[in-house]
Amino acid sequence: MQAEAPLSELDVLDWVKQKATDGHLTLSSDEDLPTTWPGLISSFTALQRRGLLNCKVHPGPSCTVTLPTVGNSDTALSGQTPIPSPQAFAPNRQTLQRLKQYGFGTGQIADLLVSYQQLCSDCTDEGFAGFCLHADKSVIESLTTLQSQWNPSNETTLELNKLGVPDAIQAEYLEKYRQEFGDQRVYISDWNEHFLIRARSKWSCDNRNGQASEGTFMCAGWTPSDETMAQLESEGMDRHWLDTLAMEFRLYWDEVGAKRVSWNNQFIWWARRQWPKEESKRGAGSLPGPALAIVNRP
Repeated sequence: MQAEAPLSELDVLDWVKQKATDGHLTLSSDEDLPTTWPGLISSFTALQRRGLLNCKVHPGPSCTVTLPTVGNSDTALSGQTPIPSPQAFAPNRQTLQRLKQYGFGTGQIADLLVSYQQLCSDCTDEGFAGFCLHADKSVIESLTTLQSQWNPSNETTLELNKLGVPDAIQAEYLEKYRQEFGDQRVYISDWNEHFLIRARSKWSCDNRNGQASEGTFMCAGWTPSDETMAQLESEGMDRHWLDTLAMEFRLYWDEVGAKRVSWNNQFIWWARRQWPKEESKRGAGSLPGPALAIVNRP
């Protein structure tokens, strides 16, 4: 059984040294560990930042820990340059959407991504999704599948009524929703919230919505127009960076639920605000990274 008392980072490091053979140690979450698996991974993350060990996370979950040579370890303890972190990994759009369906917020995904990047040298999207789920067992325990005859709660229906969505169109959205998610056996923490977000997005793009001219919600499949991307590229912005920024922009505004008259104009404003920061990072020698890690929101 895993101990519940928290351990300091140095306690964890001493434990690794005692367990390691020739500087190597392989662990899995079902072993008898000195603390919880998320706590252990968190300690490994902090120790790797200081260059006191290297850790690579595998599906399962399991991990491989490697202790540096004595010289490298002494360097890390003295505060000098630690062991380089693995190259940055960015999850694809499908993985991000999947995690949001599981109930993870944008900020939570960003924090977990930082830890995963530091712990894994051969990162994959499937590995990152598994890492997030195993790092937060409360999320796993809250997930449920969509029942074939599931109906939204009265509160959800009331919210859609307030948005002006007619009953017939709500029924149409519900039938398509059941077909899409019932067959896929997707696990969601809150089906009412998930359905409300998707129905709201569909209604904001529905030509039967007479109030669409007053502003629309962010649509699930929104992308900047070709003209918008061409304009920003003409200002010197990198296309790959813009694609990544657009993904984060869409996920953020889908979560916020605000209306905008022109999402293209909003994106142009946001891209112009973020590009100087990206240029500064590149000028300092940093690798171009995903917009997911930015602190300021659109």
